[in-house]
Amino acid sequence: MDIPSERTVYRIMEEIGISHHPRRRPNGIIKADREARKSDDLLKRDFHPEEPLTKCVTDITEIKASDGKLYVSAVFDCFDASVIGLAMDTNMKAPLCVQALENTAKAYPGICGAIIHSDRGSQYTSQLYRSAIRQYGIQQSMNSAGGRCHDNARCESMWARMKSELLYDRYDTEKMTTDELRTIIWRYFISYWNNRRICSANGGLPPMAKRQQYYDSLKHWKKEYEEHNGSVPTRGSGNFESDEAKEIARLRRQLRDAQDALDILKKTSAYWKNIRLPREIYIRKP
Repeated sequence: MDIPSERTVYRIMEEIGISHHPRRRPNGIIKADREARKSDDLLKRDFHPEEPLTKCVTDITEIKASDGKLYVSAVFDCFDASVIGLAMDTNMKAPLCVQALENTAKAYPGICGAIIHSDRGSQYTSQLYRSAIRQYGIQQSMNSAGGRCHDNARCESMWARMKSELLYDRYDTEKMTTDELRTIIWRYFISYWNNRRICSANGGLPPMAKRQQYYDSLKHWKKEYEEHNGSVPTRGSGNFESDEAKEIARLRRQLRDAQDALDILKKTSAYWKNIRLPREIYIRKP
């Protein structure tokens, strides 16, 4: 069965007179601290790394509830669009972002050395967050000057997807408690988004399926590495890299982290494979 592209669906909707208009106007919730020191933009809108845990994006979004507002902070891996860190609270102070960062480091120790990009909100320029960044050996990146939201477009689009698929026209969040929202958001990201949701940027694979595919490919490279007695062939060419030392060091680092990542992936899949989300998450209510 062929799955139509998003653009095809939009075209057919236009032909039969159905159109979708956003009912909510975007509202920026994060305010910049103009006096705080900013970090450079290391990503420069390049959201396509060749390896996992090298380029990540993070941000905060808010959801109204019956007993206040729920703020969600997440860390997304640009390699496969997976959620590798998640934290929720009823306030949007810096500890929320630090908790998301800590959860990421606990689940993926290989995050050390990665770039994590954010906007210029006061949470990300705070001393508390910068201390956590240094503690885990992460490189901090921020939007360029002038408040250009496109510098963190990858994260913004993921929030839009989550709200469109999970919340809008499905739940009246203002009649739900923050605890109820925590439950469905957690299950949506960890169970559905990471392990089941088809992602066109991944060639139609869910994020964890693409990650598993990558780690499986490392086994093949390890075999070639051993067969060539330390010489690593160039990908797809059969030739050898001119700078073998750099390539060997890169491969050794990947192989060192691969087994740990596979163990985490197996535990996550084993835990969530029998979890079934409510039907209303998958099917739009009439």
